[in-house]
Amino acid sequence: SALNLQCGCDVTSTLPFRPDISFATGTGQIMCYRHNPARLLTSHLRFAIVRPLRFPKKEDHTAGIGVAPMAVKRTPIIKNPGGVQADPRKGEFLHFTVKAKGPIPIFTFASSVKGTLFSATDFPGHPKTAYEFDHLKTLSDAQQLELLDLTVTFISCPEYEYLVQLCDINGKLLKKVMHIKYTGTGTDLTSESFRVILPEATT
Repeated sequence: SALNLQCGCDVTSTLPFRPDISFATGTGQIMCYRHNPARLLTSHLRFAIVRPLRFPKKEDHTAGIGVAPMAVKRTPIIKNPGGVQADPRKGEFLHFTVKAKGPIPIFTFASSVKGTLFSATDFPGHPKTAYEFDHLKTLSDAQQLELLDLTVTFISCPEYEYLVQLCDINGKLLKKVMHIKYTGTGTDLTSESFRVILPEATT
């Protein structure tokens, strides 16, 4: 079957060619028109139905993207507070521990201000079962409302544990800020983030 459709376009197009035109109808059909260079697209054009458009079923989560839906199990021991108060002027800093159960942990730790700060491969002895690092030990690192984000992938490591602690200038524990465990499958990844809240005079 066929139908007539009134359409138009800029006849002074800067393209070196006039592209084909296609439309999808509400009934799932594609109608295509191959432009004749000798004609302008301001007249009545004839479109032919060439094939049905197949939409993926709603339950098929992998159609068109090639990846499975993520099913990470997240178990908070100490919930993510969303924002963590620290005073680098007093020597306070954040101590991070990432524990991994698997052959090759893959993760990145990033700042909204400075980009990626650490990756698993940056640590001597990688791959290993525990990675520890600090942030805010240097006063110049202090940025108000900086977003700190840990992203992990489970492609070669099915379990992670993430612990964030607030410490004083001597490294003594002041507070356990966050403690979360994650379990996932090979196609999964997840991230955890919070903002650093500083005393106003720090910035």
